[in-house]
Amino acid sequence: MQVEGLITCRFETKIAAALTKPVLLDADARKLATYTVDPSFPAGGSLSGKTVRIRISVNEEGKVIGYGNPDGLPDNYFLSAGGAARQWKFQPYLKDGKPVVFDADIVFQVSR
Repeated sequence: MQVEGLITCRFETKIAAALTKPVLLDADARKLATYTVDPSFPAGGSLSGKTVRIRISVNEEGKVIGYGNPDGLPDNYFLSAGGAARQWKFQPYLKDGKPVVFDADIVFQVSR
């Protein structure tokens, strides 16, 4: 004999606050920056005179460990901004008195 039945298990999940990375705005990230480099964007390009944004990831020691393209910038702008931002250095970002990994949205002005 074969019996089929339905079992329902109720549960709820939450991502612990300790596991989420803070995302700093440009001004807040720049306050922590100890060394910065400006990108060299293509002259007269499609984004001339506008601002561009990239998102960087910074480790506990203040070193940039990666960057992303949240706005879908053209490759030449994204690579220029990311190449410059990878050289940045930061003071550690402290949470509860301990340095933590953080992300930051960095904004650059593309000159005309």
